[in-house]
Amino acid sequence: MLKINNPIPLCGKPDVVWKTRDGTLIVGDYKSRENQQVYESEVIQLSVYKLLVERTQKRSVADYGFIHFKIKI
Repeated sequence: MLKINNPIPLCGKPDVVWKTRDGTLIVGDYKSRENQQVYESEVIQLSVYKLLVERTQKRSVADYGFIHFKIKI
């Protein structure tokens, strides 16, 4: 669990963080639902993860993230 208090108290844990060849981090979240629509709340969730990773890891984080859908077969 990642936590920060500034600029506002936030906590969360991304499902996955990938590292690019140049060292930039990319946050991701897994969803297991049939509907593969990305909702505004999930964009906000990834944005919070980005801020949490930047502030706690002191690393460069990409301005984008990924939602990965796991389809149940």
